[in-house]
Amino acid sequence: MLRFRFFFIAAAFVVGSTVVSFAADKGVDAKKLKAMVERGKYLVTLAGCNDCHSPKVFTPMGPMPDTTRLLSGAPATNTVPEVPKGVIAPDKWGGLTTNDLTTWAGPWGVSFARNLTPDVAT
Repeated sequence: MLRFRFFFIAAAFVVGSTVVSFAADKGVDAKKLKAMVERGKYLVTLAGCNDCHSPKVFTPMGPMPDTTRLLSGAPATNTVPEVPKGVIAPDKWGGLTTNDLTTWAGPWGVSFARNLTPDVAT
């Protein structure tokens, strides 16, 4: 059920991005386009997409999403965290993460946060 929820949220974001691009190309007025963008921002905030899909920076308030890379997923430069040998039994550890909290390694394997932006460069 949890996988379905994440799939639905990701699909809604992709469809929303496509709709905004299509609307801009078809000459939708700026007021409607602004409303669509605000709605998308609301949905991303409500669903907590930045929790996994935005690299974090550490601040005095703790880890916060890096506003220059929102929803860009795990950077290609991330290295997969290694499990310390001989310290943790493979069946006794929960998982490790990178410093920006977008790549996780655990008994299940490795998970990378996906880029949810329509930006081809990222």
